[in-house]
Amino acid sequence: MAGEIELTGIVKIITELAADDLFFATDKSDTSATPDGTTGVISGLNLLKKLLGELDADGNSIVNVLSEIFDEGAAPATPATGHVVIYAKADGLIYSKDDAGLETLMSGGAGGGTDTSLKAVQVFTAGGTWNKPANLHSVIVEVVGGGGGGGGCGTTAAGEHKGGTGGAGGGYSRKFIAAASLGATETVTVGAGGAGGVGANNGAAGGNSSFGAHCSANGGGFGQTGGTYTTAAMLGGRDGGTATGGDINSRGESGGTLFAQLGQVASGKGGDGPWGGGGKAQVRTTTGINGAAGDGPGAGGAGGANGESQGTARDGGAGDDGIVIVYEFTEL
Repeated sequence: MAGEIELTGIVKIITELAADDLFFATDKSDTSATPDGTTGVISGLNLLKKLLGELDADGNSIVNVLSEIFDEGAAPATPATGHVVIYAKADGLIYSKDDAGLETLMSGGAGGGTDTSLKAVQVFTAGGTWNKPANLHSVIVEVVGGGGGGGGCGTTAAGEHKGGTGGAGGGYSRKFIAAASLGATETVTVGAGGAGGVGANNGAAGGNSSFGAHCSANGGGFGQTGGTYTTAAMLGGRDGGTATGGDINSRGESGGTLFAQLGQVASGKGGDGPWGGGGKAQVRTTTGINGAAGDGPGAGGAGGANGESQGTARDGGAGDDGIVIVYEFTEL
C-alpha cells in the first residue's frame, strides 16, 4: 500500500546488519533493548529503532532512504495483531502504528532520526520576498514591529513647562514553521519606526511587520505632546504594539509617562524593543532638549522637553524600524 510498509517487509529485505553481525526475527513481543546473545533475536520495534539509525552504503540515513519511497498522506488503519506499520503523513514526518493503534513519531521530531542543521539566517530590515531554499526542513521566524515616535512640545514662558510622552515599543512574534506549511515564496513586511512629533505635535505610530500570513507584530503607539504645566501633572504613554500568529507573542513596552513638578519637567522615555532600548528620558528646569531616538529594532523614541522661558520648540525622538529574521534549517 502506498505510503506505508510493514515491519515484516523490512525484515525480509534486511536480514543482517553487517556492522553488528546480528540476525533478527519479528517477535514483536520481545521488548529487550539488545539482541539475545544466544538466539540473535530482537523485537520488531527495536529492529525499527536500530534500522532508523543505520547508514546505507552511500552514507545516507536509512530513514531518509525509506522516506523517499513513502507517499505522504493520512495515517493508515490500525494493523492486524502482531504487526507494526510505518508511514509518512502530510507533514513530511515518518510515524509507526502498532496493533493497539498507538502512533509514534519516528523521525523529524523529539524522538526522530532526521538530523537538521541551521544553514542560513536571513535578516530583513526592509520589506521584500523570502525564497524557500532546497532541502528545507523548517524555519524559525522572529518578527518585530516598528517603534513609535516620541511626542514634541512647544515654547514656554516664565513658570511654564512642557514635554511629550515616549513612543511605545513594537510587538514581537516568534514562530516555528515546517517546510510543508511554507510557500515557494513568502512576503516579508518590515514596519518603519514612527517619526517624532515636530514641535507641539504628537509623534507617529510605528509600522506593522509580518512574515507572510504566518505571524505579525504591530508597531508601537505614538508619543503625545503634553499641555502647558505650571503645577504638578503627568501624562501617560500609549500602549506597545501587539503580536499575533506566533508560538510566542508579546506586547511592546508602553511609552514612558511625562511628569511635570517642582519647577521641572521630565519627558517620557521611549518603550524598549526586544533587542534595544527606547530613547532616554530627559529632565529640564530652565533649558530644553529634543527627544532621543530609539536604539534597536522596535524601540520607541523619547519625548521632547522644555523648561521655563524657552523660545525654541522641541521635537520628539524617532522610533526605530522593525525587523524580520528567518532562521533556515535543512536536513543533513
